[in-house]
Amino acid sequence: MLEFVTNPKTYDRRRLKPLPVDFVTYESNDFYNQREILARFCNNWIENNPEHPIPGGATYGKAIPGKLQHGWQWGTGVDDEGRDRIRHTNVEAWVWNKRNEQKANEVSVKSIAIGAPILYTDWTLEEEKSDPKGVLVIPSHSQSPFNIKHWEDNIRETSWFCSDFKRKTTLLYYQDYSYAKPLYEAYGFTVCCLGGPYAEGYLNRLKSLILAHEIVIGDKVSTSSFYANMWNRSFMIVGSALETEIPDPFSGPGGDKMFLKDTFPHFLKGEVNKDVALEELGISCKKSKNELKKLFNW
Repeated sequence: MLEFVTNPKTYDRRRLKPLPVDFVTYESNDFYNQREILARFCNNWIENNPEHPIPGGATYGKAIPGKLQHGWQWGTGVDDEGRDRIRHTNVEAWVWNKRNEQKANEVSVKSIAIGAPILYTDWTLEEEKSDPKGVLVIPSHSQSPFNIKHWEDNIRETSWFCSDFKRKTTLLYYQDYSYAKPLYEAYGFTVCCLGGPYAEGYLNRLKSLILAHEIVIGDKVSTSSFYANMWNRSFMIVGSALETEIPDPFSGPGGDKMFLKDTFPHFLKGEVNKDVALEELGISCKKSKNELKKLFNW
């Protein structure tokens, strides 16, 4: 039975800092355990090894040199981190697909596409065995200082679409949980949260949540859109796109209906397109263990 986590801090843990390094790295490389995923793939994750003891029995791994894309983006893949900082430090950006790589290089951000970290897990393409029920809503989320405003209109539109489903679940980002939770509950949704970006087992639990439902809906194209299709769940754009109090210059066109009609029409129809999902996640750019270790100087 699926566990619906209602406390954002249930799985929280402190950021697992990398071993000391001489090159520039980024805290966001650890979002959603993605550095850990890549390190485990390369057999480069240290868990209190008695032969190489770490004070306090901590868990570590080497740092990723440069900036790792941590979520799907239409642009460079690293827009949200500030391209100028990356450009001026002369480090590499590790992005998901060839489009991200090309757009990053066009603005002088040295970039190499390696595929999304989730592709480096053993459970990424497992066959689904559960009995999916109901609808899962994954709305856009706030990211300081770009906080969502005026949730009510979208929630009302979403509730109308979900009215025929007996099970209605909403997954909220930890920053929006306390504010938006009662708004969704007023319309009969069960609200859950996977914790902050460093929460333990984030992506594995996200997979379980998505697979427990028949369909995933949202107000914009997001990382979860492609995860859902990769795992044979339909994703559909429903309602007006949520907006932020301060306009986010790098939010991308993911909520624009004309963009969707031309680029991802299946998201307007609620159809599954696994090939597009894997392409956006960068399956053709995925590296071997030796290739990845060489790129990261591991």
